Amino acid sequence: MRAEFVGHYAGLEAAWGRLYGEHVAAGGFTVRDGVNFEVYLNDHRTPPDQLRTDLYLPIE
Repeated sequence: MRAEFVGHYAGLEAAWGRLYGEHVAAGGFTVRDGVNFEVYLNDHRTPPDQLRTDLYLPIE
């Protein structure tokens, strides 16, 4: 599963919580063994409130 988060990196922990708590549970998905990871899509010149991060979660 991929979800995009937009905002300061300080908000990533809450974004992961929403991904697990809202999207996984509501969608009836099961988290499988694997590695969660983040892909940072911007460079250092991007304003913090415009930073884009993809969150990846292995599901079944």
